[in-house]
Amino acid sequence: MMYSPDVVVLVIDDEENIVHSLVRQIMNMGYNVKGTSSGKDALDIVQAEHVGIILCDQKMPKMSGPQILEQVCKLSPFTQRITITGYSEIDMIVEAINLGKTQHFLLKPWKKENLEVILDVSYHQYMLAQEKEALQKINEEQNLKLKELSARLIRFSHSQRTTLGDSWSLQNSLLIDELPSDLEGVEIAAKTLPAQDLDGDFIFCHDIDSGVLDIVIGDVMGKGLTAALTAASLRGYFMHEWGRAEGLGYEKHTPGKIISMVSKAIVERLLEFNSFVSLFYLRIDLGRRLLSYVDCGSVKPLLFKSSNGDVSTLECDNCPLGIPEGGKGVEEGQVDIEDGDTIVLFSDGVVEETDATGKQAFGENGVIACLCDHFRDPPSAIISRLFDELNNFRGDIRQHDDLTCIAMKFGGCESQTASTLSSSFRDDMEIELESSYNELDHLHHLVSGACAKCNIDGDRKSQALLAVHEAFVNIIKHSYGEEHDKPVWLSWYSDNEFMHIALYDYGISFNLQDSCNPDFSGNSESGFGLHIITELADKVIYDIDNKARNFMQLSFKINDR
Repeated sequence: MMYSPDVVVLVIDDEENIVHSLVRQIMNMGYNVKGTSSGKDALDIVQAEHVGIILCDQKMPKMSGPQILEQVCKLSPFTQRITITGYSEIDMIVEAINLGKTQHFLLKPWKKENLEVILDVSYHQYMLAQEKEALQKINEEQNLKLKELSARLIRFSHSQRTTLGDSWSLQNSLLIDELPSDLEGVEIAAKTLPAQDLDGDFIFCHDIDSGVLDIVIGDVMGKGLTAALTAASLRGYFMHEWGRAEGLGYEKHTPGKIISMVSKAIVERLLEFNSFVSLFYLRIDLGRRLLSYVDCGSVKPLLFKSSNGDVSTLECDNCPLGIPEGGKGVEEGQVDIEDGDTIVLFSDGVVEETDATGKQAFGENGVIACLCDHFRDPPSAIISRLFDELNNFRGDIRQHDDLTCIAMKFGGCESQTASTLSSSFRDDMEIELESSYNELDHLHHLVSGACAKCNIDGDRKSQALLAVHEAFVNIIKHSYGEEHDKPVWLSWYSDNEFMHIALYDYGISFNLQDSCNPDFSGNSESGFGLHIITELADKVIYDIDNKARNFMQLSFKINDR
């Protein structure tokens, strides 16, 4: 049997030969073992290391065995305590139990098989105690979240607020976990756009171990409070199993085992409400460059391979939660990942979105086309482009289902993004954007790429980003009067002294000179954008180009030139 090397077995006896004998036997059983003949040294070891089991002689000099174990109880309450004794007097046994809280006795002379049984039982008791503490902490945190969720959902129901803004706030704060942004080796972005009614789309995530992240994206059948509360309770079951994974080790508690346990736990609730849950479970192991996944009737995620440009689906054959499998085990898939690979996970609302006629669905092909067109972009920009294309495809028809999407790109994402953008957004090349706030992430990355080409960084880069941001927002607000889906073009070039970034549009023209003096008295809430632009840019030119487009050029001095 394999034992954790982090768990130390400590032997204490005033007779050196007994210490050496026990240490040798216990080491041969596979444990990490240490020995000492000093009670003081033993307590120092307990304070410094994870001592899971302690074997202590009852009769020790200066400090008796029960007195040593009494101190161990205070320093490390989960440590399993075994008293070594050759005495049978009742008062000594009582002292060992009452004072030292001993859990087992090892009689001298001991038999190897007895020692092995006692250690095995003690090791499992220690591991269970550790797991119980971790689960209790997670359950306490989860109970607080569930109480908050229930209270907020009940308040929401009583007030009967069903606007898009309310749904957005509820689902993003209660059912959509914030994905980590600091994982080395992968860049991740996520977005959910709820339909007008409260729904059951969810994203749960948990850091199982260093470099190991579990993500669950799914949808509860139905709408309203029942779907949202079911999703919230589902989070509790996953949190419980993630706690077990931390205790048992993520290699043993695989995605397939976790899904099996969660399915068993929630099936009665789902049957009671005649509901089911479709989901996709993804485990990212950055150390092993491996993805493990379980598909439970969800829309299949797409994997773009940077090595050959192929797009494939991640899928395996499992029923949604709440639909009996008929004794069949949970099927689990795995795939290796390489630098530059991109994965997009999305809810059924994305592929089921229809055009204005209601006859054609956006479908998986629509997502594949978007991924192939924008795979060089960072994940946030990929999602932004996908949602824009969905909006264009839908036209004036009301969004009928939640839209949820996660995108991730592997390997050196920051440097890769900068080099990719700077090479794809070339000097004097025009990039067409849309007059939509969803384009802002894309705009920022393009400007960052241009700055990288011109060696502009630090405060100058921040000023350039903010100035171009304000110029783009002004086009949306004033040139196009908040009309979205209108064209805006972006270009840049550099000379020996300046980086020049230009924006073009076909909206309403204005006089730059008459618009640069905002009211700072506090009586106005607008008019500050152009002031920010002219303050941050070294030069600003506003004119009409040879294509009859409004033309604004912002120039920024290049560092060290």
